[in-house]
Formats: sequence, C-alpha cells, structure tokens
Amino acid sequence: MKIKNLLNLALVVGLGICAVSCGKNKNEDTIPDDNNPVDVNPNPTDTETTSEDATIYLAGDSTVQTYTNGQYIAGWGQYLDLFLEDSITVKNAAKGGRSSRSFINEGRLFDTKENGFKFSFTENDGKSIESVITENDYLFIQFGHNDDDTKDYTDTQYKYIRMVPVGTPDANGIYPTISPNNKQSTSKNLPDDMASSVAADIAYYGDNYYAYDKEGLNGTFKGYLKEYVDFAREKGATPVLITPVTRVKWSGNTIVGAEGAHGKNLEYVEAVRQLASEEDVLLIDLYAYTKKLLETATPTYANYMMALKPNSLTGIWPAGYDSTYNNTALGYEGIEGTHYNKYGAYLTAAYVAESIKNNTETHNNQTEEFEFRNCVNNTPEEYVAPSNLMNKATIKAVEETIIDINVTDPNRTYPTAEALEAKLAEIPAVTDITTDNYLAVKELLSEAKQLYVVLNVDDRKAEYKAKIDETEEKITEIEISLRPVATNTYSLDFSKINSLSDISSPFVFNETTADKHSITKGCLKFGTNGSAQKDNLAITVTGTGTVIITIKAYSGATEKSCMLGVSDGNDEKIESITEGTAKAFTFEYNISGTKTFYIYRASGSSTGVLCSSIDVEYFAN
Repeated sequence: MKIKNLLNLALVVGLGICAVSCGKNKNEDTIPDDNNPVDVNPNPTDTETTSEDATIYLAGDSTVQTYTNGQYIAGWGQYLDLFLEDSITVKNAAKGGRSSRSFINEGRLFDTKENGFKFSFTENDGKSIESVITENDYLFIQFGHNDDDTKDYTDTQYKYIRMVPVGTPDANGIYPTISPNNKQSTSKNLPDDMASSVAADIAYYGDNYYAYDKEGLNGTFKGYLKEYVDFAREKGATPVLITPVTRVKWSGNTIVGAEGAHGKNLEYVEAVRQLASEEDVLLIDLYAYTKKLLETATPTYANYMMALKPNSLTGIWPAGYDSTYNNTALGYEGIEGTHYNKYGAYLTAAYVAESIKNNTETHNNQTEEFEFRNCVNNTPEEYVAPSNLMNKATIKAVEETIIDINVTDPNRTYPTAEALEAKLAEIPAVTDITTDNYLAVKELLSEAKQLYVVLNVDDRKAEYKAKIDETEEKITEIEISLRPVATNTYSLDFSKINSLSDISSPFVFNETTADKHSITKGCLKFGTNGSAQKDNLAITVTGTGTVIITIKAYSGATEKSCMLGVSDGNDEKIESITEGTAKAFTFEYNISGTKTFYIYRASGSSTGVLCSSIDVEYFAN
C-alpha cells in the first residue's frame, strides 16, 4: 500500500479486495444502492475491465486541494488515493482560489510557453497537466466556487482575476457554452473599472492570458470547462466533470442555493451537469451528494464536518474543536460554510470512489467509462475519525450515505468515560484544595480535561463539566490569593452601580450606537445588538510591571454562549462563556509605559456578556 502520514488516522484492519486487473481478487459481495443520494447506473457492466497503470489528475479549487496534516481544513483530493489500489495514482493539481479561467492563466492546465510568463506553483510538482498527462489517464475537473460571479464582491481585482459568468439560460433552461475569446494583453473587452488590472496581470501571466470578458457576460463558464474536456480527449485521456461541493446555506433543514453559493438557482452546478450531458462526459455529482451528507447531519451537526475559520488553521483534529471553536485568541472565529474539515473531505472522497466503482452518470452516446472501477477498495486504506461533537447516531447516519464502501474502521470504539471518572475521583473536593496541594491538583485537572475532550458528546455528563469547572475556579482563586500585594487596584462592582453614567475614572465607558449596553441583574451587560465593539470599556495603566485583569462573568440561559475579550491594542485574549455558567476570567499583561486595556463582548451577534465585577491590579516590578 502507498505510504501515508496523516494525522489522527487509524489503519483499517479489513482491506477491501479488488479485481484481478488491480492485482487483487474481486469481492463478489455488493451492497444494494437503493439509498444512494444521487443517480447511479443501477446496472454497471458485468464485463471485467482491465486497466494499465493510470493517473488521475485533479484540476480544481480549495475544496479539492491538499492541505497539511496540522490543518483543520481539507480537500477531498487529498484522500482519494486512500480508496484506490496502487496501480492508480492521484496527482492533485488543485489550488485554492482558482477558477476555471485562472487555473488556465497560471499555466496549471496548459504548458504555457508565452513570452513574459512568470507564474510558478508547487502543485503537481510544479508542472502543467499538459506536460505530464498521457493516454489512458483521467482528468477530474471541479470548478464553480470561484467562477461564481453572483458573489457580491466590491474588489474589482478579485472579480477580474477569477470570476467567469455563467450566462442566461434559454427558454429550456440551458446555459450557453461560449468559447473564451479574450486572450490578450490589452484592455479590449474589459469593463472600464478593470482596465487598470492589465499591467499587474501581465507580470503574472505573460503577454497573453484570458481576461474577464465583458462580451462573454452571456456565458463563458461552460466554455471554459469545455476547454478542459476537449484538452483531455485530445491527449487520449478521459475527462470527468464534477459539480462543486455544497456550500452551507440553510433554509430550515434544507441546503439551498444563494447569491455567492453557486447562484440563487444553483446556476453553476446545473451548468456542469448540462455540459456533461451535452458532451457525453462522465459526471460525478458532488453537489447532490454533499447536500445529502450535510442534510443528513442536520444543521445541528453538519457544522462539525466543516472547517474552522479563518484560514490560520492549525491544531489537533478532531478533539481540538472543543478548545478552539469560537476562540479567537487561538485564531478561530467559528465554523465556515465553504471548506470541509478532514472528516467531511474524507467522506466526500469516499463518494467519489463510490461513483467510480459504479461508473456513475452515463449519457445516450456515452462511450467513456471508469475502466479502473474494479481498482476501488471496498474498505478504505485508512479511517478519519469524526468530530467528537457530533453524536453517535448522526455519525452512523452520515457514514451510511456511503453504501458501497465501508468508510469506518470496523474496530472503531468510542473512548469511554471510565478513565475520566477515575481521574476526577483523584481530584479532591474543592474544600480540600489548598495552597499546599493546588499545583498537584492543577496537573490532575489538566489530565482530566484532556480525557474529557475526547469523549463523544453523547457521553459528556453535566457532572464531569461541573467538577472540572469548580476545580479550575478554586485553583484560580488560590493563585490570586498568592499574588503579592498590588501596587494599585481598580475595581467595578456592578451590584453597586445603578447606571452606565456611574462608571467613573480610571474606567472610561463608551456607549456605541452599534452595540447596546445596560446595567441589569447587578451586572454590566455588554451588547445585544450589532457586531462586537472593542472600545466598550477602557482603563489606562502607567508603569513598568504586570497588569492582571479579573472579570467575573456569566451567560444566562437567555443570552446563550458568547465570548469575552480583553485587548491592549495588540494582544487580544478571548474567553468563551458557556450558556448558563458563571466564571472568573483572568487576563495577564506585562507593560512598560502607558497602556490602555479594552474590555468587551468579542462575539455573539444577538447575545450579551454579563459581568458582575471587574478588578484591575497593577504590580510594579
């Protein structure tokens, strides 16, 4: 088997058995495909197919490309070879941010030799697909995310570089197939606001490249895709069109199209399907499948197949979701709706393999087929574990959408709570934690927290979290008591403050129009309207030493979970407040000179943070 080095993957014990042509015996057992989420040829030919060694080249965007093991984000292209025998090689040439047009402009498809061409890349070993693809190879083509000109982008350069209009359908709903014809180094055929982009692009692409074509506004998307199809066939290779994976836009429990999500009427998805039918090209309908996949998970759990945002994605997957989701201090501000995490990408790759195995989507005059379909493993080579925050029943339902390939580790077990319960039993009662033993208890607590985050959400009892929280709070209390006497102390006790106007120096309160505040329930309530503001409450401290800010805060049942932030203008620290809990949060900074600290609600578009008190201590060196 091919050597892999993937984070958090478990080797599957029972490897699938494949056709003689792949060097393995074919597994005669097949699983009925009655529940397949998209149309599959119900009667693939019974004729044994043979295949010489073949290479699959992947042309696509960020939802296909390969990412590093330490990143939460993943593309399905990085997992496809897990489901294929050694005779089939996958070369992933996909790259994030590329459209069907910019992929060509950058020399990733054609072997560009034009004067002045300077663009370089590392995918596919830095080579164009044209320079390496041979007869009997396959070209898998997935575009649409970045072609989508229904995105409401004001950045002219973004639109000029990437976007490709799909055009207006005719009376029968058929989108036009117009060949691109704006391969030039002048501003001819460009909208006026894009003319200034020409010089910058020549520096990348050389003297000739496909620019955004205002004369092609009535539909060049299918025209660009046809370039890939025609190219593959000219090389003796087999083209395969793939609809873009679903972007997450919910309407109740159903995923729908929208402007910026393949078009309000899913124009970019439908255009790919149409071209496949018109040109008799093999089609893998990933949009239909991933839509089914996420709807099976429901809005409650579908997010746990999606990547964290922003794209500074590092950490341990999947347990890391517990500590990093909604923690902007670690670089994560939520879960996004376009890119998939490792689990979601893995399941998508599994469906691609299943489509190959079933020779999905043939047309009236179809002569092409996946001749290596008997080289698909019934059981993948490795298994990617799902997020712990998706419950077991949902995980089972989601994984059963792959019907012909067993995507799970047959020996998979979920970690039990026994180890956690034993560790929690070692932690003394809060009343028995003292200055003499708190360091040892702190170490036990750290071990308990690690055991907690690997539990499935079904196995997380409220008493586990309560024990962890109360122990952590007691340790914080002891650490505070052991600090030296502060040089200066400034406090706000909101049980003694009747209105915002009572907040006085050195604290300065800024009531903004975008974020509403109030004194309620003996607390300062940060924001219930608009986006978070970082200048709500400020305090300025002067000196050389350490500033420790302690905030007692909670999120009531009606406020739900939200985030508390403290910033010195450069270093932002964020804490997550779980629904219905109260906790003391400590933020520590070293200063030299004068520094202003800002205390604010860091996230939650319609929720507030309730602070009962704020203490600021300055310790001079």
